[in-house]
Amino acid sequence: MSGAILVTGATGRTGSEVVQVLSKNGFHIKATAITGESTQHIKLPNVEIINMNYEEPESVKSVIQGVEKIFLVTPVNPKMADYVNLLVEQAKISNIKHIVYLSAMGVEAEPNIQIGKWHKQAEEIIENSGIPYTILRPNSYMQNYLTFYLNPIKTQNVIYISYGTGKISLIDVRDVAEVVLKVLTNPKHINRKYTLTGSKTLDNYQVAEIMSNAIGRRIRCQEITSVEEKKMMKDMGFTDWFIDMLVELNEAWKTGYGAIVEPDVEMILLRPATSFEQFCKEYADKW
Repeated sequence: MSGAILVTGATGRTGSEVVQVLSKNGFHIKATAITGESTQHIKLPNVEIINMNYEEPESVKSVIQGVEKIFLVTPVNPKMADYVNLLVEQAKISNIKHIVYLSAMGVEAEPNIQIGKWHKQAEEIIENSGIPYTILRPNSYMQNYLTFYLNPIKTQNVIYISYGTGKISLIDVRDVAEVVLKVLTNPKHINRKYTLTGSKTLDNYQVAEIMSNAIGRRIRCQEITSVEEKKMMKDMGFTDWFIDMLVELNEAWKTGYGAIVEPDVEMILLRPATSFEQFCKEYADKW
């Protein structure tokens, strides 16, 4: 590959894992960050860190120079489609060879939820651009238990949850990063859409049991109401629109929205998706 791979959202959970995988495999990477963000975790061989702001079109134009392929992650907010459109227009001018877009599982479900609608709009912009693409639609990440749910697990031995026994086929973000490497480097994945899930579904009572066994102390699952959930997220500093979006998503989990198992990860990686048991063993010291 003669040109660089642009990784947007490179300081985030998925972007940073993709940067690590691409760096390890010797690719030249342009990794975007927002001014003021910590970039220590992506200061790796072959990585050029560049500031980019979707609100400043000239910065988007400048980062695409010398780029051949793009792994596209956008901030989750109501302007997602606008951001994708801005970058895609510059990508067409620069004759980008391939865009891999990180979408979300369930974007074609009806009735759709808000985050699915935003991702669907973004997907359509990419599909209609004429640029070769691959759409990746991951389910909820195992890594949420290292971030969103982390503090109550560490301090209270509890997972607070509002969607009861709703099951989800959790996916390890590291598997997603390995999939990105494969689809960026094999043309058979061009103009394809993949749903990325774990190999089995779990509810949070099962999650708590697996976690308990891995870390050697009892973690319990406690159901809370949507009102209590909103207050907790407000206390965490989330904006009102983001809270409403997450509450809507959690309501969808109750109805089986996340209880889908697809073979795409195993088909692409030629191995089973990482199990939650293995994930907990590897990250036990974090809890």
